[in-house]
Amino acid sequence: CGAGGSETGGGASGAAGASPGTDGPAVWRVGRPPERLGYLTGLRERDPGAGRELLAAGWSRESKSERARLLGALEHGLAAGDEEFLEHALGDRATEVSRVARQLLARLSGSDFRRRAARRAADVLWLEGEGPGARLVGRLPDDVDRAAVRDGIDPRSPAHWVDDAAWRLSQVIAGVPLSYWTERFGLTPAG
Repeated sequence: CGAGGSETGGGASGAAGASPGTDGPAVWRVGRPPERLGYLTGLRERDPGAGRELLAAGWSRESKSERARLLGALEHGLAAGDEEFLEHALGDRATEVSRVARQLLARLSGSDFRRRAARRAADVLWLEGEGPGARLVGRLPDDVDRAAVRDGIDPRSPAHWVDDAAWRLSQVIAGVPLSYWTERFGLTPAG
């Protein structure tokens, strides 16, 4: 499946979810979905890079539901080395796959995804003035570009929302970690 002999400790004792006496790489090739996920999770815990490479090698052969499930295993040992693969998965046509990729990229400190989200947030919400007279100012975002849509910003509001622009604003603000706002404004959460 493309991983070759790079998997160390590939026996069942190191593969979470593998049956006793089952060879780990064989579980990856022919196992049931929960066994395959267990194997990948175990490999990620031992060697995150090898786990990512194993997943990448067979990515195009997986169904969309399996791509989403297996991609979630990258949360184990999530690191900067995963960013390129996650950015690729972000462009997946399957909504559930791109959703998992967004969730993981949002957790990845220093990722381009987080920088894009921060730029969008800075464009729509800022402080004017200083001290006790400072006030929070917001601007409704214009239509979103393709990059924002790829990053998960839905340009059209659900039926229960009154306004598309307000819907986009809520998504842009929610798209960055709460710590972004305290750092940006130099205030405590209470402030």
